[in-house]
Amino acid sequence: MTGQPPRSYTVPAGERTYMYHREHGERGKNRTPWVFVYAPDGAPPAGPKWPWSKRTPRP
Repeated sequence: MTGQPPRSYTVPAGERTYMYHREHGERGKNRTPWVFVYAPDGAPPAGPKWPWSKRTPRP
């Protein structure tokens, strides 16, 4: 719906599962906006840590 590919996706291959995550591609004349990179540990990368998403403790 946003026009962007998913942040990560998994590829089942027999008994194994491979995970890929999206990163920014090359810049220039023939640039690719997104590149999928293999994640050997199988975990998606940590997302951005926004300062406004922290929970503040109540007094």
